[in-house]
Amino acid sequence: MVIQAMDEVRNQLWTFAVFDKDNEEKSDDLVTSADYAAQQIYMTMIQKNNPNAWIVAEEDGVRTSPQWWSSIVYTIDPVDWTKALVRKQSDGIWTLFWVVDSIQNEIIAAYVGDIMTNELYYYEEWWIVWRTAWWWSGNDQRLQYSLRNQKRILTLDDIRNFPERSNRITKPRWYRNSLWVSNWSIGTNMAKLWKCEVDAVLLKSGLEQPRDWVPCAWISHQLWYTTIAIESDGSHRVVPMNQSWSLDALRVPYQLIIHKHELADVLSLLDSVALEKK
Repeated sequence: MVIQAMDEVRNQLWTFAVFDKDNEEKSDDLVTSADYAAQQIYMTMIQKNNPNAWIVAEEDGVRTSPQWWSSIVYTIDPVDWTKALVRKQSDGIWTLFWVVDSIQNEIIAAYVGDIMTNELYYYEEWWIVWRTAWWWSGNDQRLQYSLRNQKRILTLDDIRNFPERSNRITKPRWYRNSLWVSNWSIGTNMAKLWKCEVDAVLLKSGLEQPRDWVPCAWISHQLWYTTIAIESDGSHRVVPMNQSWSLDALRVPYQLIIHKHELADVLSLLDSVALEKK
């Protein structure tokens, strides 16, 4: 299903129509016919197997009415980073889909797909995360953390805009070799972390859309990543990546995502910065 949605977006790459999106928060928000077509593929296939499915989808704010006995929620973001699609960008365009049991408060499955490369990262059960693509021969690849000492960090904003404590970790005492600034989809940034191309991701504060963040967070959790939330005043706390899900946007602080293997060292560094300021 996810692969079919990605195929449909690529099939429309040179023919899709572009429309202004009704969004009070973003005056320049766009949607394309490819977004709608991919979303329809998801919905058709879900409803074929479960006609009474509880579906929450991005385009047109779709929220089907759940049956009183239904606890399974299907959440769809057919195209993340639509502006990149409109520019016909060669990367940074993703689709995100996740399934949650609202009673057990558990993510049953999460899928994060790179539309342009057709790579799919997914978690379904048994704490295993897989990576696959149609052009691979053989079995899907099981993703596992690989310790590296290159200390590369990926940030979604100019590092000077972050609180002082998070700034300090990008200096020679910790992430020494390189600092990448990214404006891509959250899927692009998290996939670089999962593949160990970077050692940490530093996210800026702001409004967090669960349809994008939840599947990335739960896949990261299966790979033993965790989050250090850094407030604007410099205080920090560890936040598990499998925290309660939500269908509503949440305002979040700055977030440093690292592997649990490095958690103690990073917390020690952040604490030392706090002592230096006293």
